[in-house]
Amino acid sequence: MEINLHSVRTSGELARFIDVPWRVDPDPNWVPPLRLAVKAALDERHPSWRRNRRQLWIAYRDGKPVGRIAAILNREHLEHWRDGAGFFGFFDTINDQAVANALLSKAEEWLREQGCQSAVGPVSPSPHYEMGILTAGFDTPPFLMLTHNRPDYPALLAAAGYEKAVDLFAYLIPTNSVNLGGKVARVGETLGRRWGVTLRAGDMRQFAREAAIIHRLYNTSMQGQWGFTPIGESEFAAFAADLKRIIDPDLVVFAERDGEPVGFVLALPNLNEVFIRIRDGRLLPFGLLKLLWHRRHIRTVRVILAGLLPEWQRRGAGSLLYSEITRRIAAKGYAFAEMSWVLEENLLMNRAAQLLGGRVHKSYRVYKKALDHAFTA
Repeated sequence: MEINLHSVRTSGELARFIDVPWRVDPDPNWVPPLRLAVKAALDERHPSWRRNRRQLWIAYRDGKPVGRIAAILNREHLEHWRDGAGFFGFFDTINDQAVANALLSKAEEWLREQGCQSAVGPVSPSPHYEMGILTAGFDTPPFLMLTHNRPDYPALLAAAGYEKAVDLFAYLIPTNSVNLGGKVARVGETLGRRWGVTLRAGDMRQFAREAAIIHRLYNTSMQGQWGFTPIGESEFAAFAADLKRIIDPDLVVFAERDGEPVGFVLALPNLNEVFIRIRDGRLLPFGLLKLLWHRRHIRTVRVILAGLLPEWQRRGAGSLLYSEITRRIAAKGYAFAEMSWVLEENLLMNRAAQLLGGRVHKSYRVYKKALDHAFTA
């Protein structure tokens, strides 16, 4: 049966694009996103699209949607890395190689027309947001702002000619078994005595100041990490505005020396425990009531952001921050913390998660495929 790909041009077509994941036999542990959040991320007025471009397609068979994909030209990435990489994202499909091939081929064609040398993804819509295909850990729902897919997706991508670019890990840490003594405690004592490092919680009364500190530390600490490009002020402001609605200031910890911030770590309540109950992804008419009711019973958190100035990354400040945030998480009654995602090549962060008793319970993979001509700047 013929597969037809339709490009998304109108607001009605965008609504159908957003709806596709509900139509393609999602995994039982998939957590439906809030439709409003997806619409906001794809809205061309969003700061991420001021310089970057995207094209969206829906695949139909017999008039029914069977998949979707976005091709993304990220000029910030190209200027920073000069690697000719274009992205694909928002990739959803039925378990059918012909459909997957049609979607990926269309995205590759568009990226090739933009002069890209390779297709990398899924990235939805940039490496600052959702990234990767779940390759292990299908038996439980994902944590907040992480993706989930059926187990057949890795094979679909491999058969379409894609190979591993990088793996990302999610560590699950049971808070009642975290060892806060031993090496971590000694590191904290050494930092306090030798370097004068102190810790403090976030101050919501000074949210703009705290957000600016996180922005600066995040951009500085992530330099050189796979796929990272500095996030601009307007895009980070939009991200921070979203976080402000759900942030718990007790779960934001700053490390300072002589009053100057040198690092931070941020954890968020795992709202996916609530969103999985809002099966249609709509807050109205009843989703908002479910959100307000069930968020009081959330038992898990996600350690979502962390950053240290480069000169402090090998002095143990990371272990100090992670042990403190885990202690705070346990004190507030949460049973588990997930530290995610962690690049496989980030040895310091992987080691910190392991020292806190974490185990890898989910793995994600970003894929890449060479295109057939070189990128020209």
